[in-house]
Amino acid sequence: MGQSYVRHGTNVVCTNMTCGTPREIWRVDKDGNVINTASKLPLLNIDDKKISDTFVCKMPIKKWGGLLTFLAGVAVGALIVAAIVATGGVGAVLLSAVAIEGWMVGAAMAVGTSAAVYAGYRGVKGIAHDCDNTLESSWNSAHPSVFIEQKKALLNRSYMTCTTGGTINIIVNPEQAKKAALYITAMNAAEIYVQLKSKFIQGAIGGLTGGANPFALALSVGFYTGALNFGGFDFSETDKSNQKSDSIGNLKNTGTTTGVGTGESVVESSITTGVKANKTGVGEAARIDAQVTSKTGEANMKGLESLAYGTQAADASADAATWGSQVATRTSNGASATSIASAELAEQMYKESSEELMHKAAQAALEQQDILAEAASIQGGKTAAVKAAKTGAWKEGFKNFGKSLGLGLAGAAVGYAVDEGSNWVERKLETETGRISDNKNKADDKDDESNTNYMGIVANL
Repeated sequence: MGQSYVRHGTNVVCTNMTCGTPREIWRVDKDGNVINTASKLPLLNIDDKKISDTFVCKMPIKKWGGLLTFLAGVAVGALIVAAIVATGGVGAVLLSAVAIEGWMVGAAMAVGTSAAVYAGYRGVKGIAHDCDNTLESSWNSAHPSVFIEQKKALLNRSYMTCTTGGTINIIVNPEQAKKAALYITAMNAAEIYVQLKSKFIQGAIGGLTGGANPFALALSVGFYTGALNFGGFDFSETDKSNQKSDSIGNLKNTGTTTGVGTGESVVESSITTGVKANKTGVGEAARIDAQVTSKTGEANMKGLESLAYGTQAADASADAATWGSQVATRTSNGASATSIASAELAEQMYKESSEELMHKAAQAALEQQDILAEAASIQGGKTAAVKAAKTGAWKEGFKNFGKSLGLGLAGAAVGYAVDEGSNWVERKLETETGRISDNKNKADDKDDESNTNYMGIVANL
């Protein structure tokens, strides 16, 4: 069977293409050996790998477009949760466990916007430059013994496996090349649709189960993009085609695109509960401090009352001795200088006061001590009261945690099923695309008339 040699500008198609039209294989400098008069264009060898224009590879569209639709799904899921909780609809009690705090909304929007901008940038860059990967790939099935410029000559049957996983075939018949390009593009468009739809659904599931939490969303995006890869493990969404069935890999992808299922709900519940517990503790501490301040003020008023009575009873000498004892007591108890001075003044003034006024002064002083003792008791129980308040908040948080845990597990299970189903369909479509491309290429390879007429010379292998 005759195989045409290949010249600069020959049509090529790729199993990953979405551009709808064939591209050309070029010799970069366009200077080379011309072996007949049928064409002034040079023949190509295995070093000639430049594609005339991008095939608009499906892989960056699938990966980065998938991230964009995932983020859109998260937003939709979060809006559904907010609407149900706000209106008290069916499932409000359950979904309230994953409803994010108000302060988180802006942060989540910032994370989502940043991720969307990055995804758009990487997608555009990938579409524009991924076909440069052919320069790092190799031609297969070249002529085994004919060399052009000391390199094996390319033939119509030659093909290249791109580093992104696509297969590039040479098709010398222009009409066959056009048909192949259209068929392949249509199949890849269907595959892209399945991928984007799957990621949107997974995002919506993530949004419903707590995925709109800014921290959890950042975690999901980090894993998806590969920014959080560690220990030699690749946790990112694949950018290679022709992948075999990999349930472990799909589970990995589910973990990243559904907000790590349980992980997102854990993060949301932990943060929310922690914040609420802290607020509750701070509030309880403030309430106790207010009580102590109030009691201290009341005690101070009683002290002033005792001082007034003492001033009036300063002429009672018998009572002076009592207040002398009070001075000693306050001094030994470490009372304030003001309190000691008040007692000393009372001792002096009560020498001139009546027994009745002395009794009133003493009573006021005792009441002051009782109030201060009460304040001290309240202050002493502050730690326990704050702890009890926090414990109550955590107990309530654990209830919500249980709800969110269940939602997370359910979300992960559904997300995994969606991912598995989507990948199965995508593999089927990709297999069919490869079959179509292979059949078109084989038909072109076996077309002796086309091979003979294209260059005027053939290699009989």
